[in-house]
Amino acid sequence: MRGALTADGCSVSPQYEGKPHHVFEVVFFPYYAAWTIGYVVSVLAPRESASLIGVVVALLFAMRLSGTNDPTLKEIKDYEGVESWPYDVAFPRYGVEAFYVSAVRFYENVPFGFYDYVPDDGSAIFEGTKARQEAYKVNGTESIWMNIDGGLRGAGYDTGEYSDDLVGMWRSAWIWAVIGYICMALTNNDKKK
Repeated sequence: MRGALTADGCSVSPQYEGKPHHVFEVVFFPYYAAWTIGYVVSVLAPRESASLIGVVVALLFAMRLSGTNDPTLKEIKDYEGVESWPYDVAFPRYGVEAFYVSAVRFYENVPFGFYDYVPDDGSAIFEGTKARQEAYKVNGTESIWMNIDGGLRGAGYDTGEYSDDLVGMWRSAWIWAVIGYICMALTNNDKKK
């Protein structure tokens, strides 16, 4: 995505620089997982308070099980056994990492957009895409534009785990769907025909 110029010539860049299909994936998988958790809440909670309980469960998942607060995602990844189970079935733990990684992965390599590049010798400003690609090559390999891995790893994120995060959200959704089905089969037997 390219930025737009405002009337005063300032560049306005969009917030999300990822690929369009990543936006769909990062929205669809958490939506599906949240829907299955909502199904569990609707089976177990009384009709009068199901909405309130659903909001509380959503906040619990978003604030306590996502890895954005305490414990952090880096700490969660170090958990083992029973201690890791609540985080393994919580889709926000995967969704937050997938969204963040898909948004910043764009910055790993040089973006061939509207920015100008001045070579080290100061000889010229390359404006064409082909010339810009050649200018960014060092010893025949594409140079790194920004080293984002250090900051990501410090927070517990890993650019190589995007696909694993999608699988984790899918797995979380299916686990909650099975839990919902079991709860439906075992509860409210007096109301079933």
